[in-house]
Amino acid sequence: MNTHLAESRGNAALLLAERLSAAFVAPLAAWWRARARTAAVRDLQRLSDHQLRDIGVERGEIVTLVAAMQACEEARAGATGDTAPALCA
Repeated sequence: MNTHLAESRGNAALLLAERLSAAFVAPLAAWWRARARTAAVRDLQRLSDHQLRDIGVERGEIVTLVAAMQACEEARAGATGDTAPALCA
């Protein structure tokens, strides 16, 4: 077999694998993050007002707090390409 032809087939296979990976991995990761966010909100909402006060959270802040914490984790992990916001210190 021609070496050039083999290389072009190998490159095409690699390109296809990268595209398939991007097509499936990104949506799966987004779904997983949404599921984790929903679980965290649910867990915090199950706490009593007294328990929430003990950790410095008001019930109305839960969704915003969880979203901010997740953004910080993703930024630290390099998942979004962003740098961690100042509030993540």
